Amino acid sequence: MFCSECGLPFRKGDSAEYKGTTYRYWVCSGKRRKDKDQCTCTNLLIRDEQLLKTVSDALGLQWSTVDEFDADALANSVERIVVKPDGVDVVMKYRQTANG
Repeated sequence: MFCSECGLPFRKGDSAEYKGTTYRYWVCSGKRRKDKDQCTCTNLLIRDEQLLKTVSDALGLQWSTVDEFDADALANSVERIVVKPDGVDVVMKYRQTANG
């Protein structure tokens, strides 16, 4: 999964709690630099649930929960995920068929 703004990979962020609910999220590694002067990426973080819902839609799978997400379908079908400030692009793997 990569950032559309700087091209760096997204990394799993620490869980954040908001109003008693814990959220898992992903953040651009360009934003997570220890030296704050090197934090040049302006892309926002994305919650795990939002990301997996988008990928489920792209795969044509019915969404249920993060814990029930079909990670095998993701690994078998998705080439690349690009996180943009206004959404997510899911690039599917090319599949050659026997007749075409």
